[in-house]
Amino acid sequence: MRNMCLLWLHLLLLSSSNIGDAANTSIDCMTGGYPGQKTTLICNIIGSLTRGIYFKKSNGGSPQVVIMCYSAVILSSTQTTLTIESFNSATDAGEWTCYDGPSNDGRSTCNKTVLYGPVAGSIKFIRTAKLKEGQHLTVDCTVGCNPPCNYSWILGNEEITTRPLLNLTDINRNQDGNVYNRTVTNSAIQQSISKNFTLSVSYGPERMSALSAGAISGIVIAVVLALAVPTVWIVYKRKIKTKAEDVQNEQNN
Repeated sequence: MRNMCLLWLHLLLLSSSNIGDAANTSIDCMTGGYPGQKTTLICNIIGSLTRGIYFKKSNGGSPQVVIMCYSAVILSSTQTTLTIESFNSATDAGEWTCYDGPSNDGRSTCNKTVLYGPVAGSIKFIRTAKLKEGQHLTVDCTVGCNPPCNYSWILGNEEITTRPLLNLTDINRNQDGNVYNRTVTNSAIQQSISKNFTLSVSYGPERMSALSAGAISGIVIAVVLALAVPTVWIVYKRKIKTKAEDVQNEQNN
């Protein structure tokens, strides 16, 4: 059973009949552990060992001999590794210690953390949003990760930002239909997830200021013609009336 796995390991490395001062140690928990995967710890030895290297994981004051679930390799007289074959966050996460001899002389500690994230489905933003021109929008794709994840927002072939928040300000009709791809990556465990967000923009008819030069010219010509035709008709009527009066005057004479 997993709870019977070794939580205390003694490695007799360079035992000597002449017991002197214990060697100092420096332990490295490396990058943490991912549940179910192999992970290691390294104990560096400074000086000459007197009794042997001990690895210990606190277990409520009741350490157990570890043989089934862990394996140790003596790399050299100055370095030893402890391998956890299948990391269990309930028993393997937390403070680890390595030292020379059972008296804890020269001891050092490190904290073995649990690696996690990103998890599929952990990003909660909706896939599409419809806004009006001029509005603003922030899309949040923050997820829980250890170590912190890397983020990337891409539109087409261009990376827009490496932050978890996508900020869209003063939205315009040219952005209608844009598809933004978000990728979250945990480089420590080489795990990533992706999700797309599509922007829809609603807008009204073209304003007068947005009309083409040809359209504006057509409107001006129409207005000019509308004013010119009545003016020509009034002048024409005046000429006819004047001519009729001249003929009448001649007849009276």
